[in-house]
Amino acid sequence: MSISHSNIHVYSQSRALENLINFSDFTCENDELTNYLLNTAQKDENENIGKIFLFVYKKKVIGFITLAMSQLGRFEHQRLSNLTTTRDYVPGLLIGHIARHIEYKGKGIGTIMRDGVIKQALFLSKYTGMQNNNFTSF
Repeated sequence: MSISHSNIHVYSQSRALENLINFSDFTCENDELTNYLLNTAQKDENENIGKIFLFVYKKKVIGFITLAMSQLGRFEHQRLSNLTTTRDYVPGLLIGHIARHIEYKGKGIGTIMRDGVIKQALFLSKYTGMQNNNFTSF
């Protein structure tokens, strides 16, 4: 049974802590990603290395994505070279980590997380110069 978008709330890690969202029981198939969330993610966010977005269902973290600003070489992809002629790089958004709680496998959480990161990327593009009507969506 899938979980509806409307039942999922997305928090930054800092906001989740403020709202007493407990993620200490988060576990996924990849132990490195589980350990990252539990032990390193807050430090990365505090040091502005990346932004952590937690996907929460019924006060339980069921997935997370980390995003960081990045850049793409203008000549690394044919369509990027059309965006600018004055810069060698085009701003981009890097998905660093993406993980789903092991108990929610097959419930549509990956789709919700994908849609959430696209929504966040489109929001950020308004402020970082990534928005361009020449790009098509995923």
